[in-house]
Amino acid sequence: MPTSKSAKSKSAKSTKTKSTSSKTTKTTASPAPKKGLPIGAVIAIVIGSVVGGLALIIGGFALVMFTATPAIQRGTRDAERINHVAEVATAITNYQSNNRGKMPTDWTSFQSKYLSDLRDPDGVKYTIKSCDYSAGTCKDVKQLDFSTDKYTIYVATGAVCKDTETLISNSSSRRFAIYIATETGDGYCFSN
Repeated sequence: MPTSKSAKSKSAKSTKTKSTSSKTTKTTASPAPKKGLPIGAVIAIVIGSVVGGLALIIGGFALVMFTATPAIQRGTRDAERINHVAEVATAITNYQSNNRGKMPTDWTSFQSKYLSDLRDPDGVKYTIKSCDYSAGTCKDVKQLDFSTDKYTIYVATGAVCKDTETLISNSSSRRFAIYIATETGDGYCFSN
């Protein structure tokens, strides 16, 4: 059976088309999808990280507050004690104005009249003790012990404060030094 030339060429064309189309389908096929974490797992990881970070921040803040608070409270109580020293100095100056420049000799009477309810931050009423620096009967400010002297305010006649922790001699009958023990240091001294 004779085949015609035109039939052969049609057959060849259709073979070429088939092979071309089969190549096209192989190259345009999409790759298989990659598998990853589901969106719920990603959200859970992000939320867990945020909560963990906040817990660390809050824990750090709490640690700082618990360690700093006692020191702040001691400083606040000492500031109140220093204010009490100033109140005693004002009361002595008022006494001297009313008594021709003399110092009180009866400190209990003086305290009840001029400082009726002066109390330590713990609520304990202070005791005022007087000493004569020139006679050597005064403790130095640095010798104060807070555990035994915290409710005592010392008034040293014949002395002034060299600084907030040291007494020095002064011969004026109107001058005096007042000092007190503090929780945070060696004590506090104030002169008129």
